[in-house]
Amino acid sequence: MEFGILGPLLVRDGTGARPVPAAKQRALLAALLVRRGQVVPTEVLVDTVWDGRPPRTAATTLRNYVMRLRRALGAAGERLATEAGGYLLAVHADELDADRFIRLRDVGHALLRDDEPERAAAHFEQALALWRGPTLVDLPSETLRRTEADWLAEARLDILEGRAEAVLALGRHPELLDGLRSLTAAHPERERLWAQLMTTLYRCGRRSEALAVYERARRVLADELGVRPGRRTARRTRRRPAHRPRPDGPRPDQHRARHPVPTTFRPARLHRPAHRDRRPRRPRRAPRRRPLHRPGRQPAGARRTAHRPRRLPALPRRTGRRHTARHRGPDGARPFAAGRPADAGRPGPGGPGRRRGPSPAPPAAPPPRADAASTGV
Repeated sequence: MEFGILGPLLVRDGTGARPVPAAKQRALLAALLVRRGQVVPTEVLVDTVWDGRPPRTAATTLRNYVMRLRRALGAAGERLATEAGGYLLAVHADELDADRFIRLRDVGHALLRDDEPERAAAHFEQALALWRGPTLVDLPSETLRRTEADWLAEARLDILEGRAEAVLALGRHPELLDGLRSLTAAHPERERLWAQLMTTLYRCGRRSEALAVYERARRVLADELGVRPGRRTARRTRRRPAHRPRPDGPRPDQHRARHPVPTTFRPARLHRPAHRDRRPRRPRRAPRRRPLHRPGRQPAGARRTAHRPRRLPALPRRTGRRHTARHRGPDGARPFAAGRPADAGRPGPGGPGRRRGPSPAPPAAPPPRADAASTGV
């Protein structure tokens, strides 16, 4: 038995397709397939079949729809069981196309992470082959399409992006150009599609178009989402993306072997200083800066100021009458030396250790004596 919801509703057995003509019965079958293996309450089925506007006799009419659906399914009608408070449809593994679709997507991404792009591309293509159109397009229930079609369409875009990555890794970029242009026009909010289109154009030799695509993507993302392109997308505009050749094609080293490029001979250095061989060069270290002071200790400058008073500069030591007279004080005292008076510390008239006053004037000379002969005495 095979059921399909990736497009118009599909029911097929060993003899061929089994159509379900009534629209309400198709909506009932789709609601049971979406919640396969689970008991679906009657209230949920009524709301899905009549799209939120059920009649007064909705419960009785729903039982009639279930009976007609069992006859339309043929031998598979026995799988539709009545449970307490609802109904249950038993579906085996891989009988629903949506289950196979999701499983192939997950396997393809796992192979792509394991660096097996060829097998990943095959799984992605098998998944895309199951897609027959918009999900449940022939159902009258808008509620069911809104809840199921969105996430399945998102899964399809994820598969398309994965297939493009695998094909780019295989080197078959020319076959992606038209498809990526259509996808970026239909889904401009997908940044990964823009990046893949830029890579495809670059590998096709259209570098200016790749830069134009980046500018258009930047404007679209800023207008639609209010964001800038990510680092991965911007990096593809600054450097050449990695290119992997096809497994069945020639490798780059094979082309180089056919046309060898002569290398330039460089003689070895004949002399090398011996000290470089004995002493290897050590890495330079930054100069270590000592702190001005350590916590809990007084700075050195403060101790020096406290215990050693600043001394005045000494006068130049010169001799001679002219120098002594030039450097005398206003009161005629002798000049200072080494920050203190020259007579400081000498014993004075007041006792030892006291400063002496100004030097006393020398005694006056005695008057000349008069001779007897000059006086006439």
